[in-house]
Amino acid sequence: MTIEVNEIINWFYSDYKDKLVAVHTLQGDTLEDCFHQMYALRRSGRYDNARRYDFQNPELEEKYQKWKGLNETIEMYYGGGVVD
Repeated sequence: MTIEVNEIINWFYSDYKDKLVAVHTLQGDTLEDCFHQMYALRRSGRYDNARRYDFQNPELEEKYQKWKGLNETIEMYYGGGVVD
């Protein structure tokens, strides 16, 4: 299974307009495999307010949100780090 994800930036240098900067291809045996990769992409940019990752197929966003609500764990969220 292959899913394409748009990396969009919106900041001062793009005149505060959405600008497509890259298209990422997520590949996995199942939709869940691709959702794990999307989760990692979005978590990697959690401190970057100008960048976001959107599915090219907007119908996948709702499925992803349902999957995330049922499957997100504390280990996924913190990445195995130590939390005080």
